[in-house]
Amino acid sequence: MRTNLIIIIFFVIALSGCSEKYLTTTDMEENKPNVIVTVTNTSTKKYTSANCDNMSLYFERDKCYLNLHNKNFSICEKIKDSSIKNICYGSVAESEKNFSICEKMINCSKFEREICYYGVASAKKDISICDHKIVDKNLKDRCYLSIAISENDSSICDKINDESEKSKCYSKTLVAQP
Repeated sequence: MRTNLIIIIFFVIALSGCSEKYLTTTDMEENKPNVIVTVTNTSTKKYTSANCDNMSLYFERDKCYLNLHNKNFSICEKIKDSSIKNICYGSVAESEKNFSICEKMINCSKFEREICYYGVASAKKDISICDHKIVDKNLKDRCYLSIAISENDSSICDKINDESEKSKCYSKTLVAQP
């Protein structure tokens, strides 16, 4: 679920030209950025490296590689379009739980890279990534919230600055305790 959400977020980046406007609201049940986007269903296509290599339009070829990547970093390297490549990097970074892959992202804002760090921090359940890699206050709070809930650790809630988010954090972690 997290990987799919991160892929959708990065796909929105590609559609919006790498702007910060795509992060709109928070889905409090998942504690993830909530984005509504229409994506063409490509699940019926059979993707192979040879099929992708033979596509003449680079954008179609890049989309093919993105569907093929299967958490394979080397496939991301074949993608020419930087926005689609960044989607691939974000997905691989989260699945590999490796924030250094986020640093390979190009032609994007600092905030978009922080979204990648957020995905890795949530996947690893590592608050040090929230502490040291995420500067945006709202995203940092969401990072702490996500980990506090997944670890059922109300002490992490103390790190949250926004009082409303902190209150939510305590209510979700204290309710879940045995």
